[in-house]
Parts: sequence; C-alpha cells; structure tokens
Amino acid sequence: RVSIMQMIKEARKSNSVGKLMQERMLRLTSGTDRLVPDSCIQWYDRKNIVKNIQNYNIYITTDYTTTSGEGSDYSGIASWAVSNNEDWFLLNLSLRKRSMAAQYAETLDEAARWKRLGKYVEIGVEIDGNQAAHIYSLEREMEKRGDYYSFARQKGDEYSERKGLLSRSTGVKKHERFRIAVNQVLLPKKMWFPEHLKDTPDMQEMLAQIKGATHEAFTRSDDGPDLITMGVVTMAVKYPTV
Repeated sequence: RVSIMQMIKEARKSNSVGKLMQERMLRLTSGTDRLVPDSCIQWYDRKNIVKNIQNYNIYITTDYTTTSGEGSDYSGIASWAVSNNEDWFLLNLSLRKRSMAAQYAETLDEAARWKRLGKYVEIGVEIDGNQAAHIYSLEREMEKRGDYYSFARQKGDEYSERKGLLSRSTGVKKHERFRIAVNQVLLPKKMWFPEHLKDTPDMQEMLAQIKGATHEAFTRSDDGPDLITMGVVTMAVKYPTV
C-alpha cells in the first residue's frame, strides 16, 4: 500500500500537493462532520418533469469563471424546475473548466432548450466586483442570436432596476449562505437530482463538492454549492400556483 509520505512526494513532483490534500480531507471527512448526509441526496426521473413542464417555473443559476485557460476556475451552469410545493428539480448541469465565451454560449443554449417548450426562463448572474461584466457579455451574445432572456432579481429587491445579484450585500458569508440553503431544501428533502446525470463527470464533481462541505467550511471547491445557494437564498423565485 502506498504511504501518505510517498503520495505527498509524488504530488510535489507534479505540483499538485494542494489537490492531494483536498482530496484526502474529503475522504477523511466523517458523516457527522458533513453538512449534507447521503440520505438527503435524492434522485428522480427527468422525463416525468419534462412531460409536465407546464406545471413548473424554470430558472438558471450560474457561477461563472472570470478567467480562461487551463488555470481557470470551475464554471457552473444549472437549470432548475421549481414546483408549487417549493421543490427544486435539477434539470441539467454543467460544472467544468471552460472559456469565458463558452460559458455564456452554453447558458443561452440551455435557456433556449426550455424556451422551445414554451417556458419563460430567468438567468441568475452574480455582479459582485468585476463580475458585472458577465451581464454585458451575455447581452452581447443575446444580440448576436436575436434571442433574449431576463436576469433574475435579488430576493427582497424584486423591483430594482439593477440587473443581476449581489451576494455579498446580504452580509452573510458564502459558507453560511450554503448552510441556509441546506436547511431550506436539502435537509427537508425538497431538492432532487436527475438520475441520467448521476455518473457524469459534472454531477460527480457537484456531489463531491456538496459532500465536501462540513459544518465549518468547504473542503473542496464551492462552485457547485454556489449554484444551489443562488437559487434558494439569493434569487427572487416565484413558485407556480397550480
């Protein structure tokens, strides 16, 4: 069996010690430390939701990178169907490293998928700091396509003229915002993930990040949890009345 010291030496050679320690911490995290237990991760058949899509409202949450290339951060795009019972069904997920241009194109491709089924779609975009440029880039891409979508509004500030969401303005730190989301939808078992994505690299990364969240901190990347937090905590969401 390979020793821990040998693993660290090999990781140093490939300049990946940080990644190794992060993965080790995730594996060593006990069930009692985890914020989201396995029993609260639920799966569903997306075909049943799509068949009755008229009964759901559709939102897209994003966690964009501000850099391109191999050294870029993860970029996340998730589409959700919300029910009249305030349940959240993940419809599609893209959580990977990609160029800035690709993330905007993929977001609008995903919005168009649900628009073709007759659904109104709102896109959530954070505009803290230099992230405001994401709105500009999406609007330019909409102009090129001649296909337009609305940006989601801040919860509690639905009638503001501002486009986009200011997560930091809540005064609540990122981990605590995710804890709120967990208490609202994951622990009460009101969030569902699609079975057909279970074994995809994007969904596996999402699950690893969720399972890596302890009661104190994120032990892995937080891009996946951010996709959940935006929808549940930050964004103004209207649930259907049917």
